[in-house]
Amino acid sequence: LLHDPAILILDEPTVGVDPVLCADIWAHFLDLVNNKGKTIIITTHYIEEAKNANRIGLMRGGVLLAEEPPLALLRKYNADSLEAVFLKLSAKQETDDIDPSHGVCDHSAGPSLLHHGALEQREERRLPGESEASGPRQRRG
Repeated sequence: LLHDPAILILDEPTVGVDPVLCADIWAHFLDLVNNKGKTIIITTHYIEEAKNANRIGLMRGGVLLAEEPPLALLRKYNADSLEAVFLKLSAKQETDDIDPSHGVCDHSAGPSLLHHGALEQREERRLPGESEASGPRQRRG
């Protein structure tokens, strides 16, 4: 953090950390966001710790099942925990009740792109030297 980035992208920053230190880490994250204007994107398998986030995306098998503020998810799915929300969404996914165009992460060759059905416009990004035919590809819902 020496160079004071505006955006932090952290992959499971609390894995293997005891609960007291985990709470301290989240307090620091919240301070960075609320008092220093930082944006923090975190991946985690600890679903309940995501309740501290402003907005969460729940993914399973490369599919974005939901993306909303934690309290909105709890209310919408009448659940007492984010894990319960995830289990309900996973059950819906198993029965194909989730619209495949809602959100798909394409893991094909080339950079991954997130397609969110609510977006009217999408910007395709290419690496230097890539042609339109060579990538990146998007899965269309």
